Amino acid sequence: FISLPQSCGGRQWIVHLQGGYWCWDDESCTEREKSQPYYVGSSTYASTMTRSEGIFSRNSTKNPDFYGYNYVYVMYCSSDQFAGDGTATINGETWQFRGKNIITGVLDHFITAYGMNKAEEILWSGCSAGGQGVLNTIDQAAEILAQNGFSGKFKGIADAGWMSQFVPITSNIPMGSQLAEGYNLWNGSLTQCVASNPGFEYLCYLSQFGSSHLKTPTLFQCEQYDVFQTGYNCCNPPFTTDNFDYLDMMRSAYQQAFQVLGEENGVFSAACYWHCSTEDDTFTTIQINHGGENLSLQQVLGNFYHKEENRGPTHVVDYCEGYQCSGGCPPSPTAIKN
Repeated sequence: FISLPQSCGGRQWIVHLQGGYWCWDDESCTEREKSQPYYVGSSTYASTMTRSEGIFSRNSTKNPDFYGYNYVYVMYCSSDQFAGDGTATINGETWQFRGKNIITGVLDHFITAYGMNKAEEILWSGCSAGGQGVLNTIDQAAEILAQNGFSGKFKGIADAGWMSQFVPITSNIPMGSQLAEGYNLWNGSLTQCVASNPGFEYLCYLSQFGSSHLKTPTLFQCEQYDVFQTGYNCCNPPFTTDNFDYLDMMRSAYQQAFQVLGEENGVFSAACYWHCSTEDDTFTTIQINHGGENLSLQQVLGNFYHKEENRGPTHVVDYCEGYQCSGGCPPSPTAIKN
């Protein structure tokens, strides 16, 4: 999917990676093929699609920094966080996990057909598994662009792409164990980080490890009550008192991790029960009171992307007290601490 602005454009781009979880073994991939075939191949894709909210808004008030950019929306059919480069046999069928190759192909196309290598500004973006994809591919993308003569501004936003390791109280296996299987199944390709973690390569899919090896400045958006990680590790609302004890532990872990995130990167972390914000109106409506000023992801991303202009803070984490305590949190199912 590509959307070009009506006026000028061509020198500014957003490349956004679609989310949609992943599969990591025979059972999960077989179920994925049955229930979500659009994530394991492109044959079911519609010929057109529309994106008009969040960073895709053409409204200069809602999206002042990026409303005039060219938008590229990369569909997710590789089930590997855009980081695989291998084949596997699952129930007698050959599966291709080629996320890394998809990224190369997308860039080759837009460099050749649209001159993306001559751009002035590019934002590398993604939501959920696509946010993980940003972590996994942004340095690869930067290298490909540079090899083709790109010399402009290139930064990323990993939306709901901060994946952490917790001990689940659900029946799910720990995320690290799942990703260890995935790394082997996909023939994961995360060169810089993997070289520093021999024998524990899967750790590179966990953001607190992978982010420390990034060469390209990246902003992470992570809700402290992230819908996916809350449900995977603990529970879904309505929450019990014991549930909240666990969720408070998760929230504290996020806050501590963001305190040591490198200054060259950025973070926006509100205390909402939500997931992605780049694709909907929470891009502007969820807000954090930071030093007496209410800031949205839209504002903090602008500060981060144009950091040389010294607009304002780029590390914004909400330490408010209570569930859903940030400004503008979308309504969630009843959740009362009993």
